[in-house]
Amino acid sequence: GPDYCTQPEAALPWWHRRDPYVEDMVGSGDASTVHGLELAATLRNKRVFFNGDSIVEQLLRAWTCDLKGVVGAEVKAEGAEEEEQHQQFLGFIRQHMGSDVVFIGSSGMDQALNRLGLKGDPRAPGSGPLTVFRTGDRRVSDWEKNGAAVMMAELDVIILHFGLHYANVDEMRTEYAAIMPALDAFAAQPGKAVLILEIGTQHFAGSPHGEYEFRSPEKLKNAPCVCAPVEDETQSKEDRNTVIQEMLGNYTNVKLIPFKKLTAPRFAMHMKNRKLLDQ
Repeated sequence: GPDYCTQPEAALPWWHRRDPYVEDMVGSGDASTVHGLELAATLRNKRVFFNGDSIVEQLLRAWTCDLKGVVGAEVKAEGAEEEEQHQQFLGFIRQHMGSDVVFIGSSGMDQALNRLGLKGDPRAPGSGPLTVFRTGDRRVSDWEKNGAAVMMAELDVIILHFGLHYANVDEMRTEYAAIMPALDAFAAQPGKAVLILEIGTQHFAGSPHGEYEFRSPEKLKNAPCVCAPVEDETQSKEDRNTVIQEMLGNYTNVKLIPFKKLTAPRFAMHMKNRKLLDQ
C-alpha cells in the first residue's frame, strides 16, 4: 500500500517485502530488473496508461512505490504551460474514471535524476514531466464500452492485462481479435507503444475464472500462503497465454511483458488478502 512506499524494507511486514524467488531468478539470469526512476526517465513527456485487473494494478503500484522512494513529493509542474497541460489531462482522466494518478513535474524528475547521477545517462533521455494513470477494466470488451478508441488518441504508452476474467478462451480470442488491429496501428506510430502483460500461472485449482483464493487472515499471520498448484493444463483448460501469443504473432508492433515464468513456483498472495491483513 502507499503507506509502505517510503519505509525501509527491513521495517516492512513480511508480506510487503520483495519476493526472494524473483531475486533468485534475477541472480541466475532468468529475469531482469529495472530501476523505477530509470524507467520513468525513458517515458518523460509521455502519457502512460495501465488497464486491466488487479495484477496490472499491483504492477503499477509497485512502480509507484519505487518512484516515491527516490522522488518523494516533488510533483509540481514546471511553469504555467506544463501546469495547464497537466490540468487538462487530469480532466481527461476524471472523464474516463481513471485512478492511481502519478504526476512528476520536470523539475522533480531532474532533481531526482541528478541525485542518483542519472542525468545525461543515455538510458534516461529527454525532459518534461511524467503522467501515469490506470483504469480497472477486466476484459477487452469492458474497455471498448468505456471508450478505448477515444482514449487512444490521448495516450502514448499502453500497458494491458486482460485474460483472467475470461472463463471461455474462444470468447477471449474473439475480443482480442477485435481490438488488436487498432492497438497495432497505435503502436506503429513514432513514440507510441503497446505492451501486454503475460498472464501469470494460476495456483488456484478450483478457480477456472481466475479468482483469488480466500484465506483466513488469522492463519496468514502465522504462516505464509501455501496455495495448491493447479493441475497440468488440459485441452479443456487451455492456457490463456496461447491467445496472446497468437495475437502478437499477427500484430508485431504490440509487444509482450514476460510474467508467467516468474509466478510458476511462487504461490504469492493476492493483494486483497494483504488488505485483510492490514485491517
